Amino acid sequence: MMRALLVYPTHENCNEVAHDAARHGLDVAVYPGRITKGDAPNCWNLDADDAERMGFPVVKTVCPTCPHRRKCGEVGYLAKIIIAQQATVAVCTHGRAEHSGFRELCANRQFVSIHENAIALLRPRCECTAADLLLIQTLFRRLLNDPKSLDWFGDDLKVDDEGVPYHDQEVAVRRERLYDFCLHMAEIVDDLQVRLDEAEQLTEWVVPPVRSRPPGIERLLFGMCRFLGLPFRGGAWRFVLAASAGELTSAAILVATQHASDKRKAQSHLTVAGKSLIGFRYNPPSFACTTWFNDATVTADVLTSVLNHSVQNKTPPGRIELQKKAVQVLRDITRQTLPQSVAGIIRGVLTDRPQFTRVGIITHRPHIKSILSLEPEFRQRIVKTSYFGSGDERSSNAWHRECDFIVVAGTPRLRPDAIRDYLIQIGRVGAAARGAEWGPIRWIGQTESGERVTVATGGYLDAEWRQAYLDLVRASLVQAIGRGRGILADGCEVLVLSNEECGIPISDSEVTPLNLTELSVLSELKRATAVSPINTYIAKTAVSTETIASAIGLSVRRTRVILSSLDERGLVVRVGERGGWLPFNNGGSDVTYGDA
Repeated sequence: MMRALLVYPTHENCNEVAHDAARHGLDVAVYPGRITKGDAPNCWNLDADDAERMGFPVVKTVCPTCPHRRKCGEVGYLAKIIIAQQATVAVCTHGRAEHSGFRELCANRQFVSIHENAIALLRPRCECTAADLLLIQTLFRRLLNDPKSLDWFGDDLKVDDEGVPYHDQEVAVRRERLYDFCLHMAEIVDDLQVRLDEAEQLTEWVVPPVRSRPPGIERLLFGMCRFLGLPFRGGAWRFVLAASAGELTSAAILVATQHASDKRKAQSHLTVAGKSLIGFRYNPPSFACTTWFNDATVTADVLTSVLNHSVQNKTPPGRIELQKKAVQVLRDITRQTLPQSVAGIIRGVLTDRPQFTRVGIITHRPHIKSILSLEPEFRQRIVKTSYFGSGDERSSNAWHRECDFIVVAGTPRLRPDAIRDYLIQIGRVGAAARGAEWGPIRWIGQTESGERVTVATGGYLDAEWRQAYLDLVRASLVQAIGRGRGILADGCEVLVLSNEECGIPISDSEVTPLNLTELSVLSELKRATAVSPINTYIAKTAVSTETIASAIGLSVRRTRVILSSLDERGLVVRVGERGGWLPFNNGGSDVTYGDA
């Protein structure tokens, strides 16, 4: 059987896929996450947490000398890694493929499948702040110039079984390689510091001549960091190691600016607020195996550029017709939209669609709380929620199984620096340095009934920035829509609330929010008409405007306006001119409502 590696964004995705594969009789295993806390740890060395926080690979840094190595190899983290390596089908996260060496994971595999967001995996991000760079210079000054620190590189003086001292040539060679590479790294860091001091705007950094990374360098640096008590956090060492070993495909110096006011001249000007370094490593799979990219949002041209290798587009021509409806309503919901506004919109969506009882919602992270705090009549219908950027909203196959309707509420817009970083990631540093203006743009959409509509929205006016924005933002929307699996008979309907073009028809009907006051009126009307007497004229069971107004403490005039609005939406009906009001479904479908 063909040995395969499947790569998914999250551990939840991996476990979901592995469960399905095991049910079909496949020999499958998931590469584990490392756990040191809780009831079921698989790693018992807290030094590993420190190494991971500093950006060092745990297996290379801590595991070789760990006192728990034997136990770990039998029942812990290392044991589970071995199981995954030996399985016919191995499943791992993007994170593992980014930081553990993608080529090594592909060893002895004939087929690799990468699901979603391949660019971030193939060119992982690493960054270093100006403060980190100063700490690294401090470390190298101590490591390379203090005679006591030279012992960290290894001692080649050994004693044989007869007590005769000798020099171990293998240790001596390894020590010299480590020392030479550290000298080389120190030169790289010094060059970076000079470039950083000189930069006044975003500047591409061209990596100087590089050397191959010697075994044991990560363990040496981690030990020295711990010895000196240097508080590294994040990917500073990833950046410096990758830069020194020639693993960066693109890198730039970022210069943050801020407005500083000059009170004497009553004007402001830009000043430098901080500088940092950003780079992207080349992390391709093994080209000895077939690699399949399962991502509907990335093009073969971009992949070819990122991989520096030919890529074939095997997507079949044509388009599969949807079996479940997916439509878009032109309503912009941002992260800054007020929680009560989002709650009102979701109430309106659910009230207008009572036929859906298992609803999933994908939205911005700040709005999840307000949605989960909706009134019980709405909350009990919401069975699944997620937010843009979680990973679950663009890769899980559970949505259409658990839901009969999905609402994608909002546009996952990104900050300008995220677009800038993406341009650097794909090698377009010149475009990133150029910057871009945000302004009004238009796109042409088509309604469900076939009418062409011009939609006004905002976007980058620069062509390369606009394309990068579409690569990221439109991709997130398309993937969220795809959770409905609309091409399948057992898929579910999807409603998108966004004014960004996402490839689906624009709905012929609007979404009207339902605020708390309107909900109170509707709920009171339902409560008052909940018991309908048998053999009684329907007009006698209707409730007057005055009765509802008195029950909820509103003026009669305001209550009448709200009832008229609910009537226009088809949620209530008037029984005659003075007969009162009823919920739309009161009395059954055989009752005709109208003027008495």
